[in-house]
Amino acid sequence: MPSLLSVTCVSQLESHQQAEIMWCKRAMAQDLTTKENAQTVLELPQTEDCLFLDVVVPRAVFERRNSKAKKAPVLVWMHGGGYIFGYKNDVVDATDPAGLINVSRIDGSDSFIYVSLNHRLGAFGWLAGPSLEAANGTANAGLHDQHLALQWVQKNIHLFGGDPKKVTLSGLSGGGSSTVHHITAYGRKKGPPPFARAFINPPGYFPIGSNFQAENITQYFLKFLNASTIEQARKLPVRALMEANVAHTSGVETNFVYGPAVDGDFVPALPGLLLLSGNFHKNIDLLLSHTRYEGG
Repeated sequence: MPSLLSVTCVSQLESHQQAEIMWCKRAMAQDLTTKENAQTVLELPQTEDCLFLDVVVPRAVFERRNSKAKKAPVLVWMHGGGYIFGYKNDVVDATDPAGLINVSRIDGSDSFIYVSLNHRLGAFGWLAGPSLEAANGTANAGLHDQHLALQWVQKNIHLFGGDPKKVTLSGLSGGGSSTVHHITAYGRKKGPPPFARAFINPPGYFPIGSNFQAENITQYFLKFLNASTIEQARKLPVRALMEANVAHTSGVETNFVYGPAVDGDFVPALPGLLLLSGNFHKNIDLLLSHTRYEGG
């Protein structure tokens, strides 16, 4: 599990699409650009150092952050991309929040604080199964990244004028699926969730419900590395791992290779079963929607 999450600091005031917003500088390092993905026709920047988040704050909220005034609600956004691509300010997701912030201010309110986050993708975020467990690896690292970001928000968002008790978690596609996993996290056995509301769009998920399925994915990834064990893979250069990650996901027709797997811990069972058995956080306000052609 990661122990460090970075946030770029607010550096200046600026006007963005008629909204006075405090912008954190974007922190998407691009030290490696992979070859084109045949399905998306996009160049996908990658970096091992990816655990960053952006905080967007309306000027009025930020300027009264140290006062006793009412704190602003917070929206935390998780990008889509089928767990294999995307990032916190992905143009495909149209995640520029300025328009939404403007609309929310029509009634004269000071709007909300917007937070978007990165997490590890592909093999780096979603390997699971017996081989990984035997090598003391952490399954579903991407979920732990997201959870760490949510904990960061709980601890620090008041410094920006936000209310940690009014956090809404939302996401599109893979981000929406991840939101479901946070609602069912640990079968609700580890404390309250680090958010009060959730907007899920859509609420589906890609099920990896057995060790056999998770292990097959891990072994297939190792083949791209010409490695037979996780220990051997750890000794390889980062670039080799990144290239294998792209080759693995690009070689599958649907791109649906990775996703949260049942690990007996963060994901004790498939979300559908946890919801059916009542093992989920029930004190969360929910808004559900859908996306046309999702998964198509």
